[in-house]
Amino acid sequence: MNEVLALDVATVTGWAFGSVGTVAPSTSLEASAGISDPQPFSGVERIGSKELSDGQFFAKYESWLQDLIVVNGPDTILYEAPYISTDKHIKTARRLLGMAAITEKVASQMRIKVFEANNATVRKHFCGKGSAPRKDLKRLVQIECDRRGWIYADDNEADALALWDYAKACLAK
Repeated sequence: MNEVLALDVATVTGWAFGSVGTVAPSTSLEASAGISDPQPFSGVERIGSKELSDGQFFAKYESWLQDLIVVNGPDTILYEAPYISTDKHIKTARRLLGMAAITEKVASQMRIKVFEANNATVRKHFCGKGSAPRKDLKRLVQIECDRRGWIYADDNEADALALWDYAKACLAK
């Protein structure tokens, strides 16, 4: 069994944690509803705001990530690869790349396997479409979460659930 932590890293980070390698519903209610993919434990965390310096922001993210790992004990971390487009502000690009670097650093220090996944690949796997306007893709991910009966607070958590499902497909044997 592999315990996977999936991270949709951003100022508001979505995360999902659960075992991969099983497909049985976890409750009789899920089984009777025809749900074969129980929802992993998931949530969102606001890492910081624009008012924080980059150093404060990265320190807060690293501390939160270490705590999440200690509490859940994942064997593997999968995070969404930073998407840096020409229309992103330099501060946003710096923070996305920095969060990826910190994720890799913390995983290495804690001896956890770590991988990144392209969001188009994840969305293609999860909802059948990997390219479209961003808002449309985010809505498709939420529709697929709804179809599975998965509950999420926002698009960040829904994206993390899609990442976890992608990890499950890649790692489950």
